[in-house]
Amino acid sequence: MNFVVIGTSYRYSPIEIREKLFFSKRRLKEIMACAKETARLNSCIILSTCNRVEIYANVSHEESGSMVLREFLGAFHEISVVGIEPYLYDYAGQMALAHLLKVVSGLDSQILGESQISEQVKFAYSEAQHAGCVDLVLDFLFQQALRWGEIVRAAAGISAGSVSVGSIAVQLMKKTFGNLREKKILILGAGKVTELLVQSLKQEFPKTVFISNRAFEKAAQFADQLGGEAVRFDRFHKKLQDADIVVSSTSSTHRILHKEDFEKIDHSVCVIDLALPRNVDPEVGHISGIRLFNLDDFTSELIEDFQSKAKVVKLAEEFLSEAARKIWQEFLMWAPEPALWH
Repeated sequence: MNFVVIGTSYRYSPIEIREKLFFSKRRLKEIMACAKETARLNSCIILSTCNRVEIYANVSHEESGSMVLREFLGAFHEISVVGIEPYLYDYAGQMALAHLLKVVSGLDSQILGESQISEQVKFAYSEAQHAGCVDLVLDFLFQQALRWGEIVRAAAGISAGSVSVGSIAVQLMKKTFGNLREKKILILGAGKVTELLVQSLKQEFPKTVFISNRAFEKAAQFADQLGGEAVRFDRFHKKLQDADIVVSSTSSTHRILHKEDFEKIDHSVCVIDLALPRNVDPEVGHISGIRLFNLDDFTSELIEDFQSKAKVVKLAEEFLSEAARKIWQEFLMWAPEPALWH
């Protein structure tokens, strides 16, 4: 039994690399089953979010298992392992568990203490269970990590405060335009990110907010909260020409906004791409008068928040390190024989 993790995150790789390694949420069960079979893993759980891609696994041999996971990443995404190697990290045993605890608690998140990562880990864990990819080893370690991650987040208070994806997006808007009261905003997508954005925009009173989503009803629900207008997804381009700010956070696996969509716009526009894979063609940022931001631009905006929580984070990390040691000791005493893993 060898518990390992291999992956990359916003700390180690730019968005151009992360989107190449991204695993579709809709296909996650299928992908994990494929990884377990082709890489000959005892079990595996894949965590793929906007800011990280990680494969946790129970492998027969630590060293060869780590290499097999690298090869699976490269083969599945049809890219060279050599090309992605500089951006990857891997941990084994207690270190892998310590990393998982840090991830679940939000200590390794771009926005410190954010709770969304815990839900994302739970989703990955649940999908792996349904795919038959979780054995007793991963079941025990993930259950413990989810439990202790919640304890640390609550006890340390690292999630306290108003910083969110939505508030940072609003900061970028205000950095570009200042007051938003006379601005027209077009939002594409109606998921969790849009929910956070709508909450932050309530304090800014923009002139007009258009929200477009493939599921029109969801767009309408968010638009109502801001006194805005819902737009059917096949018609949002008509609103694009007048928008001062465009925010995109759809789950599309391909670009939905291209350079030609902005070339005839004769006023300054702030474009914020909150999706991974990215929704907006990077070439859009080369157009005069267009300021394009993506998830990697959030880091500089979050320095103050990190500095204000530095002491609390240090204490939380020390606590998690000790928790990892105790959980691992308990695990080694409990660990079943290989024949009983499933």
